[in-house]
Amino acid sequence: MFLLIAALFSILLALKLNIGEKNILIHFLLNVFFLFWLGERYAIFYLLSMFFTSPILISLQRKWGGTQQLYAFVPMLLACVLWIV
Repeated sequence: MFLLIAALFSILLALKLNIGEKNILIHFLLNVFFLFWLGERYAIFYLLSMFFTSPILISLQRKWGGTQQLYAFVPMLLACVLWIV
């Protein structure tokens, strides 16, 4: 269930931010890799952290307009934090 919600959340956020196809592909491949590496707790941690960081990403998109790469590599940052914890 957490995996489905996390995937839906990622898709909706990508649509809201108008992310390019290449960055969406990088984002999802990193999510799949870290899901196999860290397990289901990664999906739970992803949902919690993206719930709080998505308003920041949306406001950065409005002001700066350059959240393409940030969106693509957020899973890597989250996985590193989760792996350390």
